Amino acid sequence: MSNSKFNSTCHQNKDKLSLMNWIRNLVVFAMLWLNIVLVYGVICAHTNELGQDEFYRFLFFLRHPVVIILNSLSLIVAILFSIMSCISLSKAIINRYPNFKRLQIGVFIILMLAIGMISRQLVIIALGYLG
Repeated sequence: MSNSKFNSTCHQNKDKLSLMNWIRNLVVFAMLWLNIVLVYGVICAHTNELGQDEFYRFLFFLRHPVVIILNSLSLIVAILFSIMSCISLSKAIINRYPNFKRLQIGVFIILMLAIGMISRQLVIIALGYLG
């Protein structure tokens, strides 16, 4: 009886680990895709010999349905990775300091708020430089 219970819990943990591994592997491809898009945008920002700006090519590229789908998937993967990282970090903090086990949700919320505030500041800085 206990052996089957052990096998079922190991199987559940293996499923969770495989989901985390899938998301970790997808993060690599998502960030690679976003970097390719960024490099293409920088290349398109260059003016040609006639002095014409070719940034419109990048805008038409971004409007392509396949690019929209890949950008959306990359964003979803990045958000899931951030959430899973915060969850694992809060679990690591709780395992290190077992007296704070009741505060695991609070640690998770604080980490998500910190990530959100840092992201907000980076966007404001980037828009300030663009404007």
